[in-house]
Amino acid sequence: MAHCITISQEEFSTEKEMEQQNNTVAYGVVKGTTTFLWQRKMKTYFDAVVIGHPGKYITRSHYEEIIYRIKTRYKGLSKRAIEIINRVFLQILWGEPVTRGGDVGKNRKVSLTEFTRNAAENLKPENIGTFIEVLDYISASLFWFIDVDKDKDISLDEFNEFFILFGIPHQFSQNAFESIDADDSGQNALIRHFR
Repeated sequence: MAHCITISQEEFSTEKEMEQQNNTVAYGVVKGTTTFLWQRKMKTYFDAVVIGHPGKYITRSHYEEIIYRIKTRYKGLSKRAIEIINRVFLQILWGEPVTRGGDVGKNRKVSLTEFTRNAAENLKPENIGTFIEVLDYISASLFWFIDVDKDKDISLDEFNEFFILFGIPHQFSQNAFESIDADDSGQNALIRHFR
């Protein structure tokens, strides 16, 4: 049975107006995505995207700013690498999980509530297979940027340096790195997957 995320009366008016403006509708979501923990995780991601430009909405310009930070951090990227970054952040992340393929223009605004609802849509049984394939593509694409020394391993330092681009403190990126390193080998599962 699908559940909907609860929003306040004030947010409701704004959300209704945004749904009409964005030509979207409230999606039913998977029960687990209505938990407080899920909502906190989505808020953390939302805040990482809007770093430096805090506000109530994610816009395309936030993803363009992320691309700029990546290009600045990883100088000398090839034209192909820049195309991949643009595809990952604008076409895939902005264009699908955030906006659900609707209006993806520069004036589009996505609230935290809509973002959370749209992200949850990817976890529905009929969507999860495609979502996993997309995550694999994103992980493989970003692996080569994170692996700065090109030794086909991502060190904790490389992992931290990438996530600092999103304003994620070392403590949190270290926790994420350790959670991926399920067998305590010092390598995360993504590294073994993409070798």
